[in-house]
Amino acid sequence: MKKELPLYPFCSEKSVRYEPRKTSWLQHPFLLICGLRAGSLHYVFRKEEIVLHARKVLLIPPRTPYYFESFTTGGIYEKQVLEIGGTILPELLNSLELTRIEICKDDLWRDFSEAFDFLHSANREGETADIPEIAAASLRLLHQCSMKGSRQNRSKTDPLLTAACRWIEENLDKPINLEMLRKKVNLSRASLGRLFRDGRGMSPRHYWDLRRNETAEFLLLHSDLSMKEIAFHLGYSSQFHFSRDFSGRHTMPPSQFRRRGLV
Repeated sequence: MKKELPLYPFCSEKSVRYEPRKTSWLQHPFLLICGLRAGSLHYVFRKEEIVLHARKVLLIPPRTPYYFESFTTGGIYEKQVLEIGGTILPELLNSLELTRIEICKDDLWRDFSEAFDFLHSANREGETADIPEIAAASLRLLHQCSMKGSRQNRSKTDPLLTAACRWIEENLDKPINLEMLRKKVNLSRASLGRLFRDGRGMSPRHYWDLRRNETAEFLLLHSDLSMKEIAFHLGYSSQFHFSRDFSGRHTMPPSQFRRRGLV
């Protein structure tokens, strides 16, 4: 696999807890679809709190800070989580109006449970031939979430931001060039910065660098590309610059990151 897939389940996880627990603040680059088979969980976000009950499904958009705890909800729970990623995910979430934290309607549980069982099994087997079926199942679940979600306070992303993010995805093999991006969306530097701060909570340079780093992680764990090839695919002038940049973010070189992921 030589590049990040358009849409895929990065991870699927089942967990059963019998003792209360509390996590630290978490933040993931993926869409989290959390389903609770039993028990209750208290989720805390920057501006709201949600108690997720059994047979309910919670959507957490990419890069949303949160933590959860079960001290106040009885301690016991059984949870299933899908982490959905891909190059088309931001645009897809925008078109389906899935850009906010929300609990879906009760009748989504069956759809989620069936999709989770299929994707969890496919993830464990890791067959490349299953990629079309996996992508189709992921897309179907996102559409079901959109149809059965709570549409209160939904809002679409600015089309200019969508276009800018799409252009970045298509040009990750080039060095970061904000001037070229600015001209592509026909905005001033100040307006481009404001567009990303309002829509992504970060500068355009930070977002571009973040997507480059996320793609590097994917290629290290899910491809057999060499470090030199990955550096080329991500617009670095040399393997040395890629390794230095990656090591600064992860406190380990990319070769060690790859080895740890394969254990």
